[in-house]
Amino acid sequence: MSASLLLGTQILGTTPSFAADNGTNSGINFADQYEQLRLEYEAKKEVQLAKKLKNLETKEVKKQKSKLSKEIAELSDDQFLRFMHNFVLNNESTVEEMKEKLSLVNVEFSMKEKKADGLFHAAVLDNPSDIVLNVYASKRVGQSYWHLTSSWDALGWESNHATLDVVSVEWDPEYGAYYSSTVPNDGIVTKRDGSNRLNGIYLFNVDDDKFTFDSYASVQVTKKKSGDLNFGTKYTHTYSTTSTSATGQAGIQWDSTGPTGGFTYSVTSQTNVSKWYKYEDNALTF
Repeated sequence: MSASLLLGTQILGTTPSFAADNGTNSGINFADQYEQLRLEYEAKKEVQLAKKLKNLETKEVKKQKSKLSKEIAELSDDQFLRFMHNFVLNNESTVEEMKEKLSLVNVEFSMKEKKADGLFHAAVLDNPSDIVLNVYASKRVGQSYWHLTSSWDALGWESNHATLDVVSVEWDPEYGAYYSSTVPNDGIVTKRDGSNRLNGIYLFNVDDDKFTFDSYASVQVTKKKSGDLNFGTKYTHTYSTTSTSATGQAGIQWDSTGPTGGFTYSVTSQTNVSKWYKYEDNALTF
């Protein structure tokens, strides 16, 4: 077993993951590098704040709600999205319990209750259960827009990466008007295509050959009219079926009959590249 495969196995399902050594980082101690990055990430105030809120009992949140509310209100939008990602990720509370805590600190929240996905024990993400995928809406009291966020956790690392993965945030444009889109600043997720944002979809690239701490993408929408805003996310993972990995972007086809009421997409087939889709949806009542 290679050193990179061994490390990938050691961190499987318990910590943010990263890809195998591609030959460009010879001589680097990956365990030390990973630990340094993890400590730097977890030292961020918004990550610490999410961990604190996640671990506090509801009665303790009530006692500290003024202080916690102030700290959350002072976060930038980028920090708030990272806070929410870390609060939702691996949270063993029910959605109602999460919603109650967030309500106490002036955050509105909507997410479907669902069972946790199972772990896997391979170095190729070849099954949808290898990704824990969530989609949720959040809004700080006083703001006019909602964050529709796709958030995921790869339960391991990818040794046979192909083209960049693709993730969408999709919503019903009849009820929600596009306002803006947000990605983390570490380059793991990048904006791919917003040309159909007025049709209720925004696409993002995901580099699955990197350390993956900030694995989320978000679109901000404002209310157009009262009713149920249906929204969702589709994650498309691509992986190589040969020992030689493909690079670049996957081809995209648009579909005007998306399940949320707006557009959706599909990835076009490529030689020696397999893919799978995973979809989650939700609804927000305005």
